[in-house]
Amino acid sequence: MFQPNAFCTLRLRGGRDKYGQERLLDPIEIGYAPVNMNITADKTSVRSDSSASRGQAEEMTSRNAKILVPAGTIVKHGDQVDIDGESFRVSGRHVRKSVFGVVDHIELLLEAWPA
Repeated sequence: MFQPNAFCTLRLRGGRDKYGQERLLDPIEIGYAPVNMNITADKTSVRSDSSASRGQAEEMTSRNAKILVPAGTIVKHGDQVDIDGESFRVSGRHVRKSVFGVVDHIELLLEAWPA
């Protein structure tokens, strides 16, 4: 049985405004359980400072996450999820069932999104 152990904010897509910009509805707080918060940084060839050292900077290469939400949560592709000050967009949604065939929880694949 799935039990959420943290809270995040979900903002559903609500169509478009008169300028064609995507509109998000009011935020709702939902329970979730993190599975993988994959945020990595790789070395780049760009120097990190202007000194004569051969330092390297770090560049964010992957900012993805996978979380579980309760079975009754209404969420779809493109909705926004805010977790600990970071904004993500839903890029994948998978309904997961128990061994009895009953929906237990929903697995969400998230990708980083500028707030």
